[in-house]
Amino acid sequence: MFFLQRNPDANTVIYELNFKSAGVLDPENPVKGSWIRYTEQGKYKELTGIERRFAYGVKCKALQNDEFEIRLVAYKKLPLYLKRSETDNKYKIYIKDEGKDLLLKRVFVRVNGGSFWFPKVEYIDLITVNSASGIEFLKRIEI
Repeated sequence: MFFLQRNPDANTVIYELNFKSAGVLDPENPVKGSWIRYTEQGKYKELTGIERRFAYGVKCKALQNDEFEIRLVAYKKLPLYLKRSETDNKYKIYIKDEGKDLLLKRVFVRVNGGSFWFPKVEYIDLITVNSASGIEFLKRIEI
């Protein structure tokens, strides 16, 4: 769906659809996060319980018409929307900006100091694509 990177960490959190058996989307938890650990030869690893609860996990709420509101636990202010694309009918993650749906491609979090439990986040960059025009946009959230 999308991925999240932050400095100074070389690893990446990927967010993907969470299917039950037989390819059915899990309606209780349709999106899950996990690691690509580049510092460990690109190993794929599940998030730990602490990472899911406090940093990289997601909270999901079913809406209507097979859509979901997704919120990252570390930044609950920004709702993300999981819904089917009008062009290919596949699930994708969108943000709403000035009444437009923008396809979320990746997230970059700029950290400058702090600690493991309380990192000092300067800003969050959302790299999105305007679904109608195909133009890529950067939306920065100053913290």
